[in-house]
Amino acid sequence: MKLPPWSDAALEMRRKGKSIREISETLGMSITPIRENLLSRLNTEEYEELKLATRSSPRTDRIKSALENGEGAIAIAEREDCSRNWVYKIKNRNNRLVDKRIKNLADKDFIEKKLGMTEMTQEERNREIEDIEKLLR
Repeated sequence: MKLPPWSDAALEMRRKGKSIREISETLGMSITPIRENLLSRLNTEEYEELKLATRSSPRTDRIKSALENGEGAIAIAEREDCSRNWVYKIKNRNNRLVDKRIKNLADKDFIEKKLGMTEMTQEERNREIEDIEKLLR
């Protein structure tokens, strides 16, 4: 696989802690090809760090907190100076996370009943349910 000429520079900048946006601005490129290239070259731990870095910012955290407190999307968007669409995107991302965790828990229950194999202790299951309930609040 032939790597683009900017690939090594992007990888080095990322390992030094630069955000994808900063790398994009430095290289004068859009974010998407940089992200895809980095994801294909990073190990699992670095990949997870990159994923987390792209999903969290102080503003996103404030939006999540406001949504959890029941604040409306329009009020949040006006206060945070972003589009309502962005607020709904964050809200939907959280809903997908809840759905995924519920499905995962249901799949484990199904496997246990069908195969008689326990994947989780009751304590682990209870913690998972508590985490899901927190996300739903």
